[in-house]
Amino acid sequence: MVRRVAFPPLILALALLLAGHAGSAQVVQGGGAELDVPFVEGGGSDQQLDLYVPSARGFPTILFVHGGSLTSGDRKDAPYAQMCQTFQAAGVACAATNYRLAPSHKWPAQPHDVVAAFRWLKENIGTRGGDPERIFLFGHSSGCLLVAVVATDTHYLEEQGLRPEDIAGVLPMGCRLNDRVEVTATPPPWYEASWVPPDRVAAYMAGEAAFVSLEQRNAAVPTMHVTGRLPPTLVLIAEGERFFPPVLRDGAEFVGRALAAGADADLAILANRRHMTAIQLMVGAEDPGLVTVVAFVRAH
Repeated sequence: MVRRVAFPPLILALALLLAGHAGSAQVVQGGGAELDVPFVEGGGSDQQLDLYVPSARGFPTILFVHGGSLTSGDRKDAPYAQMCQTFQAAGVACAATNYRLAPSHKWPAQPHDVVAAFRWLKENIGTRGGDPERIFLFGHSSGCLLVAVVATDTHYLEEQGLRPEDIAGVLPMGCRLNDRVEVTATPPPWYEASWVPPDRVAAYMAGEAAFVSLEQRNAAVPTMHVTGRLPPTLVLIAEGERFFPPVLRDGAEFVGRALAAGADADLAILANRRHMTAIQLMVGAEDPGLVTVVAFVRAH
């Protein structure tokens, strides 16, 4: 089952509305795969993608961005490659992409690479039978953060001649979307984990391998950049990670701000799933998470 939650503007409603899914994703035979495709000239394996294309024409495409805390992970790791093949069988092309990892590559190398991979798809998917106007961003864990940042902080797209309107839709799955850290004398009463005392900032940032300053880290909080230009968005949350960390609260604030700005946004909770099982089980053609993603893509 997939539990859907619709949040009125700026109201953090925490009631879960139960909804079933309408069958499994339709299977399409055929198609092919292009592996180790560089999306920037001269890029190594950390700037390559694997593209899985269905047999039909005019298909939509998902750019999938893997997790790993911005410091690890690979597009070829299970279940990412297998999941792309499942989308392919459902008639949706899927490009599993890598990106440069910290600490060797500091922020914003990671969002720059996601935009470069998106631009490559925009320029090339048409020659493979796809619709360049229907390219979606889907990311898990730190990949969730990356697709949300790229969709909200418009300067990453604009630097490569793109706009938020070029993205058909966004599916951030399993990450904090509003974890801005305040450096104050006393912690806020509602959530101590968001507080860093001034004398601990350096130690705190040492654990944030991708960022060079607390200000840079806070600038990478997607909710801070939400406007009415946000592409259609469905935030995906595993039921087992709603509260610790507060992924649901963050997602609700993100969706609420988007709705208040006039954007198309919603939130879905995947029942009986945790952070990793939510993505691992999505390789199954009848998995509710996969069905939800495919339905979102087909609706846009």
